[in-house]
Amino acid sequence: MLRVLKWTVLLLLGVVIFAGMLLWKYPASRALSQLLPTPSQWTSIEGTLLAGEVIGLSIDGVPVGDVQWQLDVGSLLMLKADLALTVSHSVQSGSARLQRSLFSSATHISDLRGRAGSRWIQHILQQPGVVLGGEVEFDIQQLWLDENGMLVSIDGEATWRDASIRVDSSVSLGSIQTRWTTDEKGIRGQINDLGGLLEVIGDVTLSESEYRVTLAMKPRYPDAVLEQSLALFGPSDKVGLTHVSIRGPLLSIHDLDT
Repeated sequence: MLRVLKWTVLLLLGVVIFAGMLLWKYPASRALSQLLPTPSQWTSIEGTLLAGEVIGLSIDGVPVGDVQWQLDVGSLLMLKADLALTVSHSVQSGSARLQRSLFSSATHISDLRGRAGSRWIQHILQQPGVVLGGEVEFDIQQLWLDENGMLVSIDGEATWRDASIRVDSSVSLGSIQTRWTTDEKGIRGQINDLGGLLEVIGDVTLSESEYRVTLAMKPRYPDAVLEQSLALFGPSDKVGLTHVSIRGPLLSIHDLDT
């Protein structure tokens, strides 16, 4: 029995060493040029599948930045791939760990931390004439993507720092935070302000096919510019709250290919 166990361990070590040598030698440019979403552009791809970098990556015209990866060869012993990822760009940066079983298409991402510009919020609101400013900081403990690239679970928070809105002139809103949780009812984000001129409460719900955002907002103090900006979303109610409801399709990562 011990002899069988010994040879099994040696065989696994041999497989890992062979795979490590293969990954160490195999050019990343040859593989990633086929794996990256379409349409993608980049300046260059350097390194190997074991460790490398995509320089100047953009997807569908949206700049992503320089993406670096490092594969933990030891994770192959557990029959999974464990990657450390970092992204650097003048507007956004971040880091995360990505794990994927060799026998499953589901992906687990943990320790996702970084920052991004507010253009993602701008895209969701889809409000002509309104320009948003500030920076989004995110701290996601974990998230899961299924075999189709759809988000099925997320836990963490995202904070819109130094938020601002501009129609004719700019007005500072303060900071707005969304706390993400997942339970048997699905994925939900609780939205609230952290002080500042804008009072806001709301939530985000994610289903299999769409997202829905509901907000109730009003100025914390009288401000003509902010009131004018909020009026673009509709009239206020009797207590001065402006209600916004937005819904749209929840795309998978594979939808970037179309």
